[in-house]
Amino acid sequence: MSRSARIDSASAVDVPGGTGRVWAGWLAIFAGACALYGLTASRAIGWQDSGQFVVRVMRGELADPYGLALTHPLHFWICRLCVLALPVDPARLLPIISAIFGALAVANVFGIVKFLTRVNLAAIIAAVSLAFAHTFWHMSTLAKGIDPLAAALWTAEFWALVRWDQSRKAKWLIIVFFFNGLGLACLNMALLSLPVIGIILIIALRNGQGCWRTVFLSAIAWLIGSSLFTGYVAAVAWNSGDIAGTIHSALFGNYANAVAGRGFPIRYTLTSIAFTILSFPNLILPAAALGVMRGRSIGVPKLSRIALVWMLGIHLLFVLRYGVIDQYTFLLPAYAMIAIFAGIGLAVVKERWQVGRRNAVLAVAIPAMLLTPVLYFFVPALARHFDVLGAQARHRPYRDDYRYLFVPWGLGEDSARRMSHQAVELAGRDGVIISEDPMGTFAIRYQLERMHRPGVKIVATADAGLVTRAAAGGRPVVLVPATTENSPAPPPRGTWQRRGDLYLLRE
Repeated sequence: MSRSARIDSASAVDVPGGTGRVWAGWLAIFAGACALYGLTASRAIGWQDSGQFVVRVMRGELADPYGLALTHPLHFWICRLCVLALPVDPARLLPIISAIFGALAVANVFGIVKFLTRVNLAAIIAAVSLAFAHTFWHMSTLAKGIDPLAAALWTAEFWALVRWDQSRKAKWLIIVFFFNGLGLACLNMALLSLPVIGIILIIALRNGQGCWRTVFLSAIAWLIGSSLFTGYVAAVAWNSGDIAGTIHSALFGNYANAVAGRGFPIRYTLTSIAFTILSFPNLILPAAALGVMRGRSIGVPKLSRIALVWMLGIHLLFVLRYGVIDQYTFLLPAYAMIAIFAGIGLAVVKERWQVGRRNAVLAVAIPAMLLTPVLYFFVPALARHFDVLGAQARHRPYRDDYRYLFVPWGLGEDSARRMSHQAVELAGRDGVIISEDPMGTFAIRYQLERMHRPGVKIVATADAGLVTRAAAGGRPVVLVPATTENSPAPPPRGTWQRRGDLYLLRE
């Protein structure tokens, strides 16, 4: 039997129960992940990027002040249309949309592992472990669900690649490029897998498993998928006349130094490693290593394995040298790749290991997976006891940094809402709010719009002239400190009177 005939015979129709059973499992996993993320999603306006994104969607502002790379038009327009169509507070609605994106990625991992291995138990453990992974869970319950959507689109892209590898039907390659284009319209990190699928397209062309028509249609599919982003970039370049500057902004935004940095920023990389271990405190990481090494033994197609290794390697290389404080949040697609390899590794255990060893591993793997959420109830207290954050704790108003960082579900974390609501209440109808932390300013702007206070002014620093004029005119002056750890500097006139974690100027 020829190589191509063997590939055709290994197509997904040979999955036990056929594709119908795969999709039934997919729907069950999707529904379960939707319930998990939806029930634990944030119900309030958030800090930093989440707060900013809610404000942008409320106002219909596609442009991001930090550059074209941060516009994320596919995600923006999905959320914008939902906000316009549904009578729901955007701060509550957007986390639910993120939950759906995250659930899509989890369900796709189930489908990929099932198609690759035909082992139902391995696919379930891989998908559920990803659903319970700390950072994946956390990002799937916040308003800014760009990373869960990017993971959902990448998994769809790779699933289509697996289908092509099993069938060598050109339509699947075209679908691969369409999903990669959609990924770019969401987050430009989709470009990281483009060289891999580009090489695969060349291989297909060389081996007669595609033709120039396939190349043409793949390019068209990619352009259609990416059009929300590439079209917007082209429009900005046309209107500004600055083609080079526009391309630079589309690739890097205002973070060119972080993107182009060399080496690995030790503190950020160690943080990413720590959160990866926290996300998979079970057998997923060793199972993934086994999947990389032994996937061939259960018939996982060579090209799929190599493509996944390269995609994972490129993604990790990019993210771990990306010098931003929340570096670890960009690992969500990598977590999906790790979960797929873990599913392959568990399939090796189930199909190739002796009964005694197999049962011993599964007897540990399944309880460890199920107990992962329980661990998250104790992590904040343990981290606090050992002073894990140390000098890195931010001490923002009303926020418990240990709960904020180490509990994956957004439900119950409402410090930004409490801070912003109190600030607007204290400011009255025409007051001045001094917001020392720019990452909290978005939540305040959100409250001003929701509470209809157009007369309130927000400033970043306690400008002596402004404070003096406001106080002389009887306008309330509110200080939102960057940290509650230190007392604020004396005002130019009067004194600061503490109100909870905020301050009100008194004459």
